Amino acid sequence: VVNYQTLVMGGDSPQTPLPGQLNEDILAKMTPSEALTALLTSAQADHRKCVTKALIEKEDAVDKCSLTWGNVLLRYQQFGSYRAPFDDEVAEKAYHKFWTKKRQTAADNAAF
Repeated sequence: VVNYQTLVMGGDSPQTPLPGQLNEDILAKMTPSEALTALLTSAQADHRKCVTKALIEKEDAVDKCSLTWGNVLLRYQQFGSYRAPFDDEVAEKAYHKFWTKKRQTAADNAAF
């Protein structure tokens, strides 16, 4: 006897449940990378549930769960294309500390 839920859910490893449903208020309080991760995790969980239900009911999972798979694909693409803003505050401080007006003038007037 095959336990479809164990098969689809990835064995006995515990899934990390999201605390409640995601809504706009919760997502607005997260950083963009956290929100994208939460949305991707939620989409994956929804797809797993859909596939599990389809297998238990002996239905075609591909036809029944194509929308949830599309949502996973969309969220994964969003997650993959996001780049967090580069924080260069430390580098700017070091740059301005080194390149004083006097040093800049000396460097500009120095022969090549």
